[in-house]
Amino acid sequence: MACLERSRVRRRAGGLHADHADVGPLRLHRDRHAGQQPSPAGRDQDGLRVGDLLEVFARGAVRVDPRIGEAGDVDTAVTVLTHENGTITTIDNSREAVYGFDQRVEAFGSSGMAVSDNPRAHAGWRIGRDAATGPALPWFFLDRYLESYRREWKAFHAYLTEGGASPVGTADARACTAVALAAGLSLREGRPVQVKEIG
Repeated sequence: MACLERSRVRRRAGGLHADHADVGPLRLHRDRHAGQQPSPAGRDQDGLRVGDLLEVFARGAVRVDPRIGEAGDVDTAVTVLTHENGTITTIDNSREAVYGFDQRVEAFGSSGMAVSDNPRAHAGWRIGRDAATGPALPWFFLDRYLESYRREWKAFHAYLTEGGASPVGTADARACTAVALAAGLSLREGRPVQVKEIG
């Protein structure tokens, strides 16, 4: 069965400029299923600069499938991340999206907005007097992220064969893991968690 999932990351920054560091990278291309917290929000946090996070607050519920709740997990969640510079990031997740694998990123501020939207199955569409139709979203995460995975493998191969700095280091992995653990703790205890509490 295809994994139909909805995930959207929104960042509210003071401004949005090409050289503005607090927008962070607009990319999401990791997938793992080990529970709603740290996944799928954990993979969304992979695509963010997490080293400057102060606080994580997560809320979740079972709204799609009671069996997920029986297994001790949630299927619908919202995570709010507070950054040192005042930027607020929200991540909303649902394990069900009946229209396809939906994962988008939006960064917006007083100077504009940047979006990494869902790719469509094809570029064709139709419009009439009363309605417009277009292609559906991909139904499976590999359909959505195949090119991203290829690029990751190419970067990893280049790192192994050519040397130089790793595209992603252990500090990046540790920072993302700390945020995911903070989100899980917040979800369980129903309170905001300072990232420094994780260690």
